Amino acid sequence: MITHFAELRLPTVSLSGTKQVYNQRLGLPVVDESSDQISFSLTPFTRLSFFLSDKPLAPAHFAVQVPYSRFYEAADLIRQSGLLIAAWPDGREIDEIPIRRNLYFRDGDGNLLELIAHSYISEDAIPAHGPLNALYLREIGFPVQSVSRFRSWLETELGFRSKEPTEQFSFVISGTAHAVTVDRNRPWIPIAMRALKPDMHVVLGTPDEDFFSRLCSRFERADRGDRMEVSLAKDGYNFSVRLTSDFDADTVRRLNLPQGD
Repeated sequence: MITHFAELRLPTVSLSGTKQVYNQRLGLPVVDESSDQISFSLTPFTRLSFFLSDKPLAPAHFAVQVPYSRFYEAADLIRQSGLLIAAWPDGREIDEIPIRRNLYFRDGDGNLLELIAHSYISEDAIPAHGPLNALYLREIGFPVQSVSRFRSWLETELGFRSKEPTEQFSFVISGTAHAVTVDRNRPWIPIAMRALKPDMHVVLGTPDEDFFSRLCSRFERADRGDRMEVSLAKDGYNFSVRLTSDFDADTVRRLNLPQGD
């Protein structure tokens, strides 16, 4: 099964500006850098990577899971960073219900980032990483023309499961990876931002060698230097699946994710 998002690759119009946001303000270590790309370590098993682009950008939406007990510590880091926080129409910055807290903010390219925490997550299953206290990359948004068609493809080809699907919005989940499939006419909250299709490459991780071998027999293999990935594409989105032997397969169970989550 897919257990996590291993990497998110996004375009940027400024590598220097991206470095200022993710390294200097959010404290993510730089793990790779060249004249046309830069990568940051969000956690030991997830990277955020940016490649230089000369095309107009459509902002992406993604969410970082942090420990519930340390959510306000992470939120204070965002406030102190000077990054633009997306407030709700009533002026509040943090949305909170009994089991969940979240906060939205934006980077220099207009990407809508989210800090999210859930009270049911076992906080000792994965060490919190860096000043942001990141546990894992929880959500990536996929604006699509047909939510049901895209959802069905994730389920059929990659073994994801849907949680309370509708024709406008669905969480499609495997392990810690939540694909937020949304109709392009439904805006991202809390600022009603147009859900445009971003130019991104999503790398999914699996420690399951048998699952990875089955994918290799069905899809194109791509050599990424010291890593082998299987390449897929759907509705203009590029995906890879990477064998991630360093990710403990039992982590998902130990996180105490609820059924279907």
